[in-house]
Amino acid sequence: MSKNTFRNFWIILWLMGLNSYVFSQDIEPRRWTPLPLGTHVIGAGYAFANSDIYFDPVLQTEDVKQNMDIIAVSYVQPFKIGNKLARVDVTIPYVFGKWEGKISGEPKTLNRQGFADPRIRVSLNLIGPNAMNRVEMMEYIKANPVNTMLGVSLAVNFPLGQYAEDRLINLGNNRFIIRPQIGMVHNWGGVVL
Repeated sequence: MSKNTFRNFWIILWLMGLNSYVFSQDIEPRRWTPLPLGTHVIGAGYAFANSDIYFDPVLQTEDVKQNMDIIAVSYVQPFKIGNKLARVDVTIPYVFGKWEGKISGEPKTLNRQGFADPRIRVSLNLIGPNAMNRVEMMEYIKANPVNTMLGVSLAVNFPLGQYAEDRLINLGNNRFIIRPQIGMVHNWGGVVL
């Protein structure tokens, strides 16, 4: 590792340490890293979330807390658009949730489990390597140990998760969520930002 790479690595670690909490909205954090054509990726992930929930005072709820264990399965398939590298990924989450709080002063507990809303995302790398097979990708990475990739994507959550209109708390959102995204990856040999 060169002196500049080592210094940059410690600067990034120091900047990350300024915040005591790290938040992420994606299970697959290396989305912008190029995949060779013909690759099929199946993955699984786990997330835990806990928080306080504040409802409208009219509902007479107080001290509501939630704990959620989320298991997600995903599939990723790269393809090409023109000569640019693109990919589609599908994520299906399954949730185990527990809510505790007081309703009209009485302590209550609610447990729910089931599927949350699945997501399909299409990503396109605008800057970085073109669409390549495995051998070409290895040659590119070897020839370009320092490189930058910039990409855009469109993620759509579909309202297929567990939802009932007569329930206050649901695992699904009962609405489409469309999120345009932009991301960048910069590689310094073995260090990725």
